[in-house]
Amino acid sequence: DLGNLPDDKMPFIKEVVKRGRLGYVHAKMYEIVHDPANQKPKEKFIDYEALVKVLKNNSYDGIYSIEWAGKEDAKDGITKAAHLLKSFM
Repeated sequence: DLGNLPDDKMPFIKEVVKRGRLGYVHAKMYEIVHDPANQKPKEKFIDYEALVKVLKNNSYDGIYSIEWAGKEDAKDGITKAAHLLKSFM
């Protein structure tokens, strides 16, 4: 569950992927916002673009599950979260 990892998630993710011990990714999302820096949506609290890049660079092609923990309607939030993750793959 990426939402329960420490703020600096990258070292942990890299180590788990290198060891081949990653069964699936539980993508916990809270809020999808527009990033004015690159004109794309992003998750406000977790850098999923960077995380997916690390996973792809380490040949992860497994399952992603989504947990919506935001205030927005769950159906809308999960739909946005799925589109966001797909845009990084």
